[in-house]
Amino acid sequence: MPTEPLKETLRAAAGFVSRDRSQGVVASDLRAELLNPAGAMQGAVVAGLVEAAAEDLADEQLGGDRPYVVTEMEVRFLAQNRQSPIVSSARFVGAPSDGLIRVDLFDDDGNGRLTTAAVVRVTPGP
Repeated sequence: MPTEPLKETLRAAAGFVSRDRSQGVVASDLRAELLNPAGAMQGAVVAGLVEAAAEDLADEQLGGDRPYVVTEMEVRFLAQNRQSPIVSSARFVGAPSDGLIRVDLFDDDGNGRLTTAAVVRVTPGP
């Protein structure tokens, strides 16, 4: 089946919305194209939301002339993301200059349960 490359960033295509970059707060509404057959957010989309939150936090708090990118990620799926929107919370673990960030995802506009816990490492991009 032929496919075409995205004409926009994955963040834009998935509809991620940065609510507070300095706190790594990014939201995603659940849309049909983001769901798996069980009606929950696909795992790759979950990872993309984690990545967006970490990169926002690093860009805002560490600054610099190059945007930060995620180079390592460990994700713990705790519950299915089924109640929209899904909202992230992010914070540095240890010294910000180490680039280690904890990202949590919550359902129900951030008022629901903790669905995902992740730890990522960021570094300035090329």
